[in-house]
Amino acid sequence: MNCISKSDVLKYKNFIILDVRTNEEREIKYIPNSIHIPINELENRINELSNKNFYITACGKGGGRSILGAEILRKSNFEASWLCNGTIGWLEK
Repeated sequence: MNCISKSDVLKYKNFIILDVRTNEEREIKYIPNSIHIPINELENRINELSNKNFYITACGKGGGRSILGAEILRKSNFEASWLCNGTIGWLEK
């Protein structure tokens, strides 16, 4: 499983960006229209998600937490990948 770039994300119709950062991190900056479930709550809140969507997990720089989030989703039979360069990369111009 590999990360997905911002330009590739936009090719999908039913994608949802899932922000897995802490509440404090999200308050600073976030990707518009993303949903937020912190990584430490994801397994307990997975029933809030629909398996009809393709999920792209995002953290700050596109590393550990977003990879873990995508793995949690895939183990629960969701289609998922993580965002290359994370929230920071997405928001750069």
